[in-house]
Amino acid sequence: MFVATGPHITHLLFADDSVVFLEATTRSMQILKQILKHYEASSGQKVNLQKSSIFFGPGCQDELKQNLKDQINIHGEALSERYLGLPTVVGRSKEGAFKYITERLWGKVKGWKGQGMSKEGKSILVKSVLQAVPAYAMSCFRLTKGQCKKLSLVSSNFWWGDKDGQKKVHWIAWDRMCKSKRSGGLGFRDYECFNQAFLAKQGWRLITQPNSICAKVLKARYFKKSTFLDAKCPKRASFTWRGIIYGRQLLKDGLVWRIGDGSHIKIWEDNWIPRSGAKHPLGALLDDRPTLVNSLMLPGGGWNEEVRKHFVHLDVEDILRTPIGRPGQKDFLAWNYTKNGVFSVRSAYHLGVQRKYLEKGKAGTSRSCDAHKGWLALWDAQVSGKMKVHCWRLIENGLAVGDELSHRKIKDGIVCLACGRTETSVHRFWTCPHSQSAWSCLSELSQRQLDAPPKLLRCHSDLKEWLLDWIGKASSEDVSLMFTMLYFLWQARNEARDSQILEDPRSVARRTTASVEEWKNVQQPKISALAKPFEHWLKPDQNWIKINTDGAFRVADATGGGGVVIRNHQGSFIAGANQFFPCLLDAEHAELQACRMGLHLAKDLQLANVILETDNIGVAAKLSRDDMDRSVHGPLVEEIKSLLRSFGVVSICAVRRSANVAAHLLAKDSCDKKTCNVWGSVAPVCVRNQLVLDSDMS
Repeated sequence: MFVATGPHITHLLFADDSVVFLEATTRSMQILKQILKHYEASSGQKVNLQKSSIFFGPGCQDELKQNLKDQINIHGEALSERYLGLPTVVGRSKEGAFKYITERLWGKVKGWKGQGMSKEGKSILVKSVLQAVPAYAMSCFRLTKGQCKKLSLVSSNFWWGDKDGQKKVHWIAWDRMCKSKRSGGLGFRDYECFNQAFLAKQGWRLITQPNSICAKVLKARYFKKSTFLDAKCPKRASFTWRGIIYGRQLLKDGLVWRIGDGSHIKIWEDNWIPRSGAKHPLGALLDDRPTLVNSLMLPGGGWNEEVRKHFVHLDVEDILRTPIGRPGQKDFLAWNYTKNGVFSVRSAYHLGVQRKYLEKGKAGTSRSCDAHKGWLALWDAQVSGKMKVHCWRLIENGLAVGDELSHRKIKDGIVCLACGRTETSVHRFWTCPHSQSAWSCLSELSQRQLDAPPKLLRCHSDLKEWLLDWIGKASSEDVSLMFTMLYFLWQARNEARDSQILEDPRSVARRTTASVEEWKNVQQPKISALAKPFEHWLKPDQNWIKINTDGAFRVADATGGGGVVIRNHQGSFIAGANQFFPCLLDAEHAELQACRMGLHLAKDLQLANVILETDNIGVAAKLSRDDMDRSVHGPLVEEIKSLLRSFGVVSICAVRRSANVAAHLLAKDSCDKKTCNVWGSVAPVCVRNQLVLDSDMS
């Protein structure tokens, strides 16, 4: 038992293994022995005592240990070094406890050597195998920085390769290679950030699954009178708890409160505004500052316009667009960096990488947007992966040209084989007479004129800027030709280093056009999307009522409207409504507001056996799920679910727009005219023709 309020754990079971916990007394051992005998008699299976072991706590006397071992007839007193793939005991030497991970990686790398893989092939193995091996251990323990560096070194050495036992030059830093592809890297994982993201997931589970055995044990031990987010890390805390606290640092940056009644959310301390950057107000306009979010809400629900007096304009717009619940609805935590509000290791990893770069002071430049387009176009090019990686190395100055070999003091005297001049990247690929002839031949064969870098380039950064700008703007065909030609020019140069014979420029051009054509032929043709079948409105079954709802949203001013049409099994109009929404977050917000409006109207009319129809598949899916919705619209979704339960018998359907035209017309009308209306048995003029058409077709 873990303190007075902790759970009483007697055993843990996994497959054919059983772990039994008991007090180190003769009576406890006698009871265990009786239980095992009953099990053997009932199941016909016998416990293998030779393979079993016993483990005592540090306060147990040697004489008592021996008596208990003799009593149970188990004499192996030890824990295996690892159980279920994880170390059973982590002592002072953290490096030694996880040494097996590095050894496993080296074992795999040795089996891959000499396979003649391209850099793209190696990238796949690094991501799918080398960086997946430590994932299990990382999800439970915090690896040391030294251990993470060793793991990175194994991956880096394998990717760059070696020759005759000598490591090859690592032309590009591993940190740069660990950037995402859209940011100029190869998408390898930063082991430290990956480890922290995994441990943050353990913290997320403690928050969302407080009734699990693990959560109960840790709460009883470390945060009995507080919450997990406020828990401390005592000096004698376990290695597991220290790892979870390390992950909590990242978790806190990504958590955001979803507002129910706002009674537990502190305005200036908690994160509650769903946006990137600061998730709490930036500043106050008045000295008399409110403290809790519920003070900003109306008694019946919704935001009070008084918020405009307390906050700056930027905060006001974001606050008024934030969906909230109704009185009595609980506030709850969600993850701000996924659409569904549920924590994911992937999003937490990217957040961790971003935090790491901000801590190092590596902010983005003013050209980051243009470069982003270039990187996306590079990895989307219609050429083989090895050619993309080659062009990435060219852009990042990671090719072994003569000038760079001399600059890094690796080897002097490497000149261009074609003309004997200093070999730079620009010279090798564009200004050398051999390269110029190859580009001219390519233009003749392909009937396309490709741009060349400007003559005045001060440094490699200028070449990088030009290449990314060109790749982002050029056509797919031009990019394919450029990448393939650059790859074959480099291949011809490397082959000439051994044979001293440089391939003819026309031959290089022919190989380029043939490779591009071959790649086009082997790619699967894109299948054009089939036309969506027309769907019309259908009458509900007898004794059922159908509520059609739709929302309209204007991106320009973040306003919208909702429309509701209620009809019976004969297709007769029972009631309808539309409403203008002045502050919306997105189109889904408008759809949900319309659903709530329709259900409230049906409840006021005391209708039963209800079918709720919407033309938004995502909204229908959210309302159909039983688990809590933690998305930004979560409070509104949970309120609508509560309304649905009040009807007893209810059905939720997603239909095409063509089967929801009447509700759409009302939503559009309220959005255009900024009006709010409710109609009884007489339908509004704007939908009468559509109601007749729906009734005739169903």
